[in-house]
Amino acid sequence: MLEQAGLSYDDVKVQYLLPTDAQAAFTSGKIEAWATFGGYKAVAELQGGRLLVNGADGRVSGYGFIGASEKALADKDKKAAVADYLRRLDKALAWSRKNPDDYAKAIQQNNGRSGSHPDGVPLAVVHAANADHVRTTLRHAHALRVPVVPGGAGTGLSGGATAGVGTLVLDLSRMNRILDLDPHDQIAVVEPGVTTAELDRVAGEFGLRYAPDPASAAISTVGGNIATNAGGLRCAKYGVTRDAVRGLDAVLADGTPVRTGRHTVKGVTGYDLTALLTGSEGTLAVITAATVRLRPVPEATATVAAYFDSFAEGAEAVAALTAARLEPSMAELLDGPVLEAVDEAQGTDLRSRGGALLLLQCDGRSAAAEAEAELAVRLLRDRAASVETTSDPVEAERLLTDRRLALPSLERLGRVLIEDIAVPRTQPAAAVREITAIAERHDVRIRRARRP
Repeated sequence: MLEQAGLSYDDVKVQYLLPTDAQAAFTSGKIEAWATFGGYKAVAELQGGRLLVNGADGRVSGYGFIGASEKALADKDKKAAVADYLRRLDKALAWSRKNPDDYAKAIQQNNGRSGSHPDGVPLAVVHAANADHVRTTLRHAHALRVPVVPGGAGTGLSGGATAGVGTLVLDLSRMNRILDLDPHDQIAVVEPGVTTAELDRVAGEFGLRYAPDPASAAISTVGGNIATNAGGLRCAKYGVTRDAVRGLDAVLADGTPVRTGRHTVKGVTGYDLTALLTGSEGTLAVITAATVRLRPVPEATATVAAYFDSFAEGAEAVAALTAARLEPSMAELLDGPVLEAVDEAQGTDLRSRGGALLLLQCDGRSAAAEAEAELAVRLLRDRAASVETTSDPVEAERLLTDRRLALPSLERLGRVLIEDIAVPRTQPAAAVREITAIAERHDVRIRRARRP
């Protein structure tokens, strides 16, 4: 495409960016065209980018957007390249509609996301815009005995939203309104298609935040987080999604609407159906709205980065922090091969600094956050090759970006199988030894990340 437009591939630099990095790139004028998700769209438009394709028109997914800068569109060759891309996109879309079975096979062979692959094309897709659409769809599907697969942004890694032959896809991405946000009660009521980052951004206008922080927060949805009971970088202190959900509006398989939970802090009577639905991945009901807990933005956050000679030494250091009764808001340990993958994808030099990286964040009142970080540094200095600290939010976000890029960086190397295991906090060294032995015994590459 670029060659036909008179451009060399060397003229274009392609790189995975999070919104925070994208904002700096747009500001500097380094990004001229993009195909991306909604979290990036707002940043691009703030910097003068022109939206060319919106996911709502069916040419890309509901959360997809294609745009270009005015500067790029003013250049004849670059405008031709963008136009050629859009023509090819339209041709590909037309082909996929004409050849659904071949398209499904291509997706199955080439798409490494979502943990599983469909065995064919679903019967149809319903784009629900409100709860009535969900109720009507489920009622008719139930009467006709057609399986329904609810879906959101498609960022899940467990395969729960994989639809195959004979199924009906219920797309909830257009149900993306924040219905209410009460800064006094510190709760929000949102539809399932609201992205995690958007809820957090709006809450931030009131000095609040939504605590669950999965690595895909920029593009994942609250509904998907609830369906999978997503964790996130801050789960060490604030828990997983289930700990943030107060109540749910949902629809059962036969179209019956139900409401669970409460808006109040205390609610101990009756069955905890909210907890039951959270993590059920659409097998019990389809969520149409969620009441979630918000928390005050901490007064201060201190970030600690410690490099170790080996992953085993890093795991032992995490155990020492736990034994000292520290409660960081985030604790993420990445091994050497993960650091190498991030370096290769992003041009960083993490691996040269150690065989493992431990990222900690301590938050709260200024004095408390600083004191906890100082204690962590004292405990780590005798165990780590080097320790760095920062209270600068920009520098902290750069470090967190390295963690969020771990999976995308590994995916560049080939198909990735993800497994989560739970290990007693007192047994990290034994777990590391056994994982290493398993990898050697079966001649497989195992990359490790750990949180307490």
